[in-house]
Amino acid sequence: MPSIEVDIKDLLSVLKEIGLDFNWLVAVVSLSAQEIAVKRKLDELGESYEEEDFQKLAKKLIKTMEERRIEVPHILLSIARSYRHIRAKIMHDPHKTRLNAEESKAIFRNTEALVKSLFKKEIKPTNISKFVDSILKSPLDQKVREFNVFNEVTKKQIFDAIMDKISLLSWKEVEYYKGMFDFLEATLKMESNTALQSELLEILLRRTLTDISHGKERLLPIIAKFTRLNHIKDFIKQKGLIELIIAEYETSGSFMIAGWNAEIILNLAPILNDKELNRIVDAVLTNDQIMYSWSARPYLKKLLSLYRSKIPEEKAKKLEEILKE
Repeated sequence: MPSIEVDIKDLLSVLKEIGLDFNWLVAVVSLSAQEIAVKRKLDELGESYEEEDFQKLAKKLIKTMEERRIEVPHILLSIARSYRHIRAKIMHDPHKTRLNAEESKAIFRNTEALVKSLFKKEIKPTNISKFVDSILKSPLDQKVREFNVFNEVTKKQIFDAIMDKISLLSWKEVEYYKGMFDFLEATLKMESNTALQSELLEILLRRTLTDISHGKERLLPIIAKFTRLNHIKDFIKQKGLIELIIAEYETSGSFMIAGWNAEIILNLAPILNDKELNRIVDAVLTNDQIMYSWSARPYLKKLLSLYRSKIPEEKAKKLEEILKE
């Protein structure tokens, strides 16, 4: 066993003697790292600071970045508002505070997102297209790792540039550019900053539903996968994207697209109001591509079973009959 693993094992044994565990260790190291990251960024910006508590340091950094017109990472804003009480308990009253594995992991994930956001690399706009062109020429995992070190602005620029390229594809070219679609999905999956993940998905979603002629069959499955996440549902509702998504569903132009759209609609059903749910049913009754899509039926059946009480009985019966055919 490597010496570092032995040291960690010994450390955990000592902590156990005083009632502390691995979850506490992860949390306290992560919280300490947050403070170090903020101080290091202030140093980098040439801003002095006193031995202040974390919230004051974070607010100082936010103010400094705003004054210098540097985009403030969402995760910094979030962390600056949170953890005050849990930080005090973990640091000063650990014998009275117990964290479960998920709570400690959440603190670590936020710390990871903070560090990556504050110290991202930026590439010149002229090199965005070069990076996008290189996606098909290099291993996917390599390009994802390269993407992961960029800052928020650069990541958004790359997503827009990829969608620009996809919007110009002919149906014959879609298969050749498969690596582009895989890259979009992989980078969304790897993004630990949930606020940025939501914004990147918004770029993909808006462009897919407004600009894309060929390639929807590869983009809609990605949207379907991420609309299962609760923070994405909340973001879509907050940003008013429901109308755009329902309009896409209502105009589904093929059986396959209808299937993916139906899955997306089912994912978002908890945030739909009664009027929107009725539009979903009306579209089945008027659009043959949805009505006769076998891939859409499982999602529509589940939608009907979960929300039948919000649909007029006559309309619900018609939908039920169609789904039985």
